[in-house]
This record gives sequence, C-alpha cells and structure tokens, in this order.
Amino acid sequence: MKRVILVLALLSSACSSQAGTPPTVTELTAHRYVSTPRLGPNLDGFATYRTPVGGRSEVRLEFTFSQRVVRIEFVGKDNWFDHHTAAQLYLPTSGYPPECQPDPVNKVIDCRFGFAGGSSGVYLYGTALDAGTFHYAARLREQVAGTSQWIDAANGRDIVVDWVETVAA
Repeated sequence: MKRVILVLALLSSACSSQAGTPPTVTELTAHRYVSTPRLGPNLDGFATYRTPVGGRSEVRLEFTFSQRVVRIEFVGKDNWFDHHTAAQLYLPTSGYPPECQPDPVNKVIDCRFGFAGGSSGVYLYGTALDAGTFHYAARLREQVAGTSQWIDAANGRDIVVDWVETVAA
C-alpha cells in the first residue's frame, strides 16, 4: 500500500510541476496548420501557415467572377512562386471548372471559363524551398471581354487576401 501511495505521489508531483508549462515544439511534422486569410467579398481562401523545408504548402482560393478570363496575381511582400517548387494546380471537378495555367515566371494564374459570371476556385500546392517567415498576398483581376485590359474584380475595388507562412529548417 505504501508503494502505491508513493507512486501516486510521484505521478501527481510530476504532473503538477508541468501543468503550467506549455509543451515545447522541437520539430515540425509534415502536418499542415491551415488558417484563414483576411477575406474579401469576391475572393476567399485558406493557406498553409506552417510547414518544414521540403514540406507541402497549399493555397486554396475561391472566387466569384463576372468575366470569362480571371487572373490571380501574387502581390505580397514575398511571392509564393519564389519560395516553392514543383507548383501544381488542382481544379474543381464539379460546378464550373475553369481551364487554368500557373505562370511562375510572371507570378500569376490565368483561368478561362466557357461563360461570364459564376463562382469557382483553384487549389495550388508546392514544396517549401527555404526557411523563413513569408508574407504572401493574392489579388483577383478580370480581363475585359474583347480587350487586353485587366480590371480589379468587384467593380474596380482591389480584392486581396493575405497570409503569413512560416517555414522551419
């Protein structure tokens, strides 16, 4: 009986001494933590905000559009394409899937629809290249039908979502 009480006392002491101390994270796993960027009325999304170098990083953007051609521009302090490799794009298979092409050189994704007006989304992912904290932003623009002119979505208002991603070494 004394041994049981002693073991319980030691366990209780160990638990209470660590109860107020938050656990220390020494290594990030491949698990991704997803946060919601600041939302705009016509552009919404989720993005990976913590991953290790070599880990998968994701950006999911959903938007409404009024023109047949939509452009997603990466306009933040840092550019997502500069800090990720092997960028791939998945498109929705239901609803109104666009034909989209990521352009890492110009840091945009152009999407074409068979009609004007609707809602859709894109899912971009890649491998994190370098350690650091990066500040990304994406803006939605539309091409005026029959011209080469690009306008901000939402009646000329600049619609931007932004997020911060921390990549650990």
